[in-house]
Amino acid sequence: MTDPLINLAESFGKATRDNPATTIGNVSELVEDIKTAAVYRNVLCHSSWRPPDAKGASIPLFVSRKKEVFKTPIDVAFLRQIQTHVAELSCSVVDTVTHMGWQFPGGAGPGKRMWRKG
Repeated sequence: MTDPLINLAESFGKATRDNPATTIGNVSELVEDIKTAAVYRNVLCHSSWRPPDAKGASIPLFVSRKKEVFKTPIDVAFLRQIQTHVAELSCSVVDTVTHMGWQFPGGAGPGKRMWRKG
């Protein structure tokens, strides 16, 4: 709950690559996609938003820790694209976990439970 998403992506990638039951071949790509999504997550959650322009887009005021200024206009179509991409990434993570024979935490799906109840 306290680790930044990029660190969690790294941990997920290492755990997946180190697990002999891994059946997913594109773990590195998935991890990089999660890291990219983390950049947008930070922009969406931690920006100062300006009013949209005549086209309905706004350039959020955001500067990363590396002093990079975000300059991409964001409109409703862009937000929907991000939402769809994040949903796809989430499904890929769940699939990766369940393909290794584990039940995804918080679910009642197939696989072995990762921990005991309470």
